[in-house]
Amino acid sequence: MRRTTRRLDRRGFSLVELMVVVVILGMLAAIVVVNVAGQDDVARQKIAIAEIANINSAVTLYKGAHHKYPASLAELSAPDAKNANRSWLTGSSGKDPWGREYLFKKEKDGILVSSLGADGVKGGDGVNADIHGDKLHEFK
Repeated sequence: MRRTTRRLDRRGFSLVELMVVVVILGMLAAIVVVNVAGQDDVARQKIAIAEIANINSAVTLYKGAHHKYPASLAELSAPDAKNANRSWLTGSSGKDPWGREYLFKKEKDGILVSSLGADGVKGGDGVNADIHGDKLHEFK
């Protein structure tokens, strides 16, 4: 007598089960994309604020050592004998997070360092707002 046994254990998933998983993953991906999209410029804005604060500190240190303001960012970045042949400005390329040069303007009472924001145009709101070294408190 021959015994036939039916295998009761199934291997794999049905097409319907796989489709349900794919739909759920698609919905999760859509939620993540909606919440993450546009946050890169917000992060860049925060980097620009931190770098401008760093540049302002370097300008203050430079002025304390030389009794005058530096003429440019390049002067802050160059090795200086009054700073043990080290640069006053470390960790900054002189460019904002959008790849444009920081604006470095001499004013009667100091130096104004600024970035034109994400759009690179004067003025704007949100991530397109100009970031000025004397108004960093407005971004916190």
